[in-house]
Amino acid sequence: MTQKCNNKFLNEFIERLINQTNIYLMLFDEFFSNPGQEPYSPDEHRYILELIQNKDEANLKMALENHFKHSITSIDIRYNGYKDLDEIF
Repeated sequence: MTQKCNNKFLNEFIERLINQTNIYLMLFDEFFSNPGQEPYSPDEHRYILELIQNKDEANLKMALENHFKHSITSIDIRYNGYKDLDEIF
């Protein structure tokens, strides 16, 4: 999605952020060790992509806000003294 902006700095930042997030999750996330945890984000991502394809800006804004809130809440609930990214990298 950011590539459509043709903003080199934004694209590089997003790519770095995704890479760091993936590394962080592989090292510290409990998702893979907790079989009872159900992933919610794939459905949210599909819905967000559908809204983008349909150019439904109003619902897209709400869906993104809900997704971000859900993600932050999920992190807060599972927070278990994880290290800050600056400490890892």
